[in-house]
Amino acid sequence: HLGGSFADMMFAAETHPAMLLYLSQQGSVGPNSRFARKRGGGLNENLAREMIELHSLGVGADYTQADVRQLAELLTGLRYHRDRGIFDATRAEPGPETVLGRRYGDKGPASLDDIRAVITDLAARPETARHLARKLVVHFVSDDPPQGLVDRLAATYSESGGDLAVVNAALAQAPELAARFREKARQPYDFVIAALRSLGFTGRQLLDMKPGVFQRGIIRPMALMGQNWGAPRGPDGWPEAAHSWITPQGLAARIHWSAQVLPRLHRVRPEPREFLAAAFGDTASEPLKWAVPRAESVRDAIVIALSSADFNRR
Repeated sequence: HLGGSFADMMFAAETHPAMLLYLSQQGSVGPNSRFARKRGGGLNENLAREMIELHSLGVGADYTQADVRQLAELLTGLRYHRDRGIFDATRAEPGPETVLGRRYGDKGPASLDDIRAVITDLAARPETARHLARKLVVHFVSDDPPQGLVDRLAATYSESGGDLAVVNAALAQAPELAARFREKARQPYDFVIAALRSLGFTGRQLLDMKPGVFQRGIIRPMALMGQNWGAPRGPDGWPEAAHSWITPQGLAARIHWSAQVLPRLHRVRPEPREFLAAAFGDTASEPLKWAVPRAESVRDAIVIALSSADFNRR
C-alpha cells in the first residue's frame, strides 16, 4: 500500500491479526451484544484510541472521549481467525454509532463495511492530512520540520484523495529535502542496512542467513544500538529525535559492530575508494575523503567510514 491509497493501508493495518492482538481487540465485546448477554465481556478502547490518536487525526485533533467510545463500539465484532481479520456479529454492539458527527451501522447489524467506511472518513479528514504530512517530514527531512513543506504535503494529500504515490513524489521533489541533507540521524536499522548495502551485501544473502547468524549478527547488535527490533517502547513506534539514537552507548555499539561483527558477516573487502563511492556517492566530506584511503587496512577504512558523522546521518 506504500504507493496506493492511505485509506486502504489503514484498513489493512487495523484489521491485521497483529494489530488486533497487540491492541487487545480480540477481547472487545459490545456490552449489549448477544455474546455479552450470554457470557459477559466488556468494551476495549485500545484500537479505537490508537486509530484516532496515532493512525489518523493525531493527539491534538478536535475529537472527544465520546468519539473514541463510539468508535470502540463500532469495532466490536472485529477479531481475527488464523491469519485474517473477521467480523463476528454476535459480539458487535447493536445500533448505529456516531463518530465525529457521522453515523455508521444505520443499515442493520454492523459489519466490516461499516469499519471500512469509518476508516475511509478518518483518512479523508484534514487533520489526518496534517498529521501524516508532519510525520513524513519529521521522518525524512528534519526533527524540526519546516512548516511550509508540511503544509504543502498536507494539501497534496487532500487534493489527491490520500494517494500516497503522489504525496511521496512531492516529498522526494521538495527542495527542503536537499537543503536539510544529513539532518536526520540514522536509526540502527537504517545504519545496519546501509552498511550492508554499501559493501555489496544482497537481500538474497540476508534471507539465506541461518537463524543463529541472523540473531547474532543483526538483531542482537541492533538491540545494543538501542533498537530492539519488533519491540518498540510503545504503540507510537520508534522515536524520531536524533538524541534518542546518537548516544555514547549507541555509537560504541555501532563501532563495535562495524569492527568486530560485520567482517564475519561479509568477508569481501572492497578497495577503500570504491567503498567510499558506494557508501556516499559524491557526498562524502573532505576529511572523510582524505582519511579513508589512508587507513592502515581495508578493515580500518570501512570502520572509519561507518563511524563517521557522514554515515550516521542521512
